[in-house]
Amino acid sequence: MRRIPVFFEAEAAAGNEQTRICTTIRGLLFKSKIAPLPFASNLKELAVVLASTQTAQTQPAIVVINTFGAKDLMPLLDPVVKDIPILFLRRSLHAGESGVGDYLVADPNKMATMNLIGKMTPRLTSIWPYGGKQVPQIAQHAANCLITFLENGDFRRIERGSDYRPMPT
Repeated sequence: MRRIPVFFEAEAAAGNEQTRICTTIRGLLFKSKIAPLPFASNLKELAVVLASTQTAQTQPAIVVINTFGAKDLMPLLDPVVKDIPILFLRRSLHAGESGVGDYLVADPNKMATMNLIGKMTPRLTSIWPYGGKQVPQIAQHAANCLITFLENGDFRRIERGSDYRPMPT
């Protein structure tokens, strides 16, 4: 049985190259001759894709989810994804090392996706931050980690991948 990744990128991310990280990862995997690469942009599509990939020939190994624009859908993911491992790609913006961040008031709403992930059913999960200018580097790193995971099923490479920080360009 062949294990494949499934990608979920909310429709809200579609209009901007700096938020379409799942699309970028899929392109890199396709160039590495990995297929099929099922994709969904809403929960109904995700349910159909997951059901159609659970056959005698294929099995979803991981769901790669871009949380950008998906905050309202996050509480509804559990019954669709079930116990399949998830790689969350979470857009994060920061003030760098300028010190500006020291003066910003913490806003709990900005951490809403982390709160929602924390309330989900426990399963193999990794959360990777990315910034708009880092999409190519993070996508390449994710593609490499996914290829290894699909080959050996060891989730540790995905978990450790969250520590990757690309060099500024």
